[in-house]
Amino acid sequence: MVNLPKKILIVSAILILVLGIRILPFLKYGDHPLGYDTGFYRQYIISPTISFPNPPSEILGRSSLGTRIFIDILKFSHLPPNYILYGGYLFSIILVGLFLFLFTHYLFGFSAGILALFLFAISPAQYTTYWYFLWKNALGTAFLFWAFLMIEKRSYSAIISSLLVVLTHTTTSIIFIPTVTIYYLTCLFKNSSFIKLLNKKWWLGVVGIFGLFIFIQWPINFSYYYNAQALFLSATEYLRLSVFLFPLAIIGLYSYWEKIKKSLLLPFALITFSFPIFYLPFYQRIFPFIDLVIIILASFGIKTLFKYVIGPNSLPTKNIHKIGVFLFVIWMLTATSIQTYSQINKLRPLVSKDVIQNLESISTIIPKNASILTTTDLAPWVYGWSQNKVFAPGLINNPYSETAWEKFWSSSDEKAKKEFLNAYPKPLYLFIDENYKYIYLPSETCGEKLSEFIYKYTCITQ
Repeated sequence: MVNLPKKILIVSAILILVLGIRILPFLKYGDHPLGYDTGFYRQYIISPTISFPNPPSEILGRSSLGTRIFIDILKFSHLPPNYILYGGYLFSIILVGLFLFLFTHYLFGFSAGILALFLFAISPAQYTTYWYFLWKNALGTAFLFWAFLMIEKRSYSAIISSLLVVLTHTTTSIIFIPTVTIYYLTCLFKNSSFIKLLNKKWWLGVVGIFGLFIFIQWPINFSYYYNAQALFLSATEYLRLSVFLFPLAIIGLYSYWEKIKKSLLLPFALITFSFPIFYLPFYQRIFPFIDLVIIILASFGIKTLFKYVIGPNSLPTKNIHKIGVFLFVIWMLTATSIQTYSQINKLRPLVSKDVIQNLESISTIIPKNASILTTTDLAPWVYGWSQNKVFAPGLINNPYSETAWEKFWSSSDEKAKKEFLNAYPKPLYLFIDENYKYIYLPSETCGEKLSEFIYKYTCITQ
């Protein structure tokens, strides 16, 4: 048996590993190495605090109240925006790892919890999710496992953690509500001991959480969800990243089936796997949750194999088998770690240091009352480094259709381009790469170059 101080030390060491792997891109690439959503969250951080919580923003809408409150609390520290941005995000990742450990530990033992936390640290799919800067996803996932833990403990504080899930992230809520509903119904039909607690208060809690979710999402645009697509991992990419965990997960599923089928892990797995199987809305964004299921199952597999390796035996042939099993586990873990390191090298910063330098000069070059037109690729970054009104084709404050933009970009009619740009409030500045100035500016004389990326639009027609 491992005593409590040693347990705390082991958990802390692996949490440091989680943090260390996620700090590596900062050491390798510089101050802003992460993905597309970074700028959207930074914009919320630099926005003036006019209420608590602050009003919804481009990426933090009504359904992200919990995330807005979390960030607003961090803003009270008056730390620099980048410290809040990356420090708060890393803290959320640590919370995911911690609650994943606590949930697995409570149901399946300390060694399973530690192995799950270790696999979370080295998982290439989890690193990829982290790189995309899915902050509300991370916070929602932390609350999800906290809620799972409290439900398994039969604690009424599960209502608090469940509310936090629903208030923080829509996709996590869509997974959480049916998972918990199936679990409650299963407990009811099996006539388990949980029936004693499954009274009106529990059902009122479930109905209340579901009602709150509907209220937050109302009015619901069903056509949006029906046609929804998410730019993230494909099924093929996810399988490539996690292929070495699947054999361990299969062994874990077989070995611990009797315990798994009585826990929240089974409905959680059924709900998450149903998304890619049936091509449900946003199924690409469900792979991080599927990966967490695989991580937990793989931890059971490793635990089972290690029990076999260290078990008593006197036959020489069995010892050879044990060495083979041990080497198999080590290879699976090594290969998974190599995949993660490969992702660190593959997923590079989306913007260069030159772009960052120009972004940081926006406040000194562009007046606060001016509008900024930029490209779709640069939009989140311009949005995150300025407090100006930002416009971007197909993304932010976009008054034109995709067809209209394509016609504008391909046109050589100076007059038509001027009329097109007249739709934007003046004064108008452009934050674009020099290679794009010829398709955005009506003519060479219509843009006064103020920096490598900043142009002042000067061709204003009545």
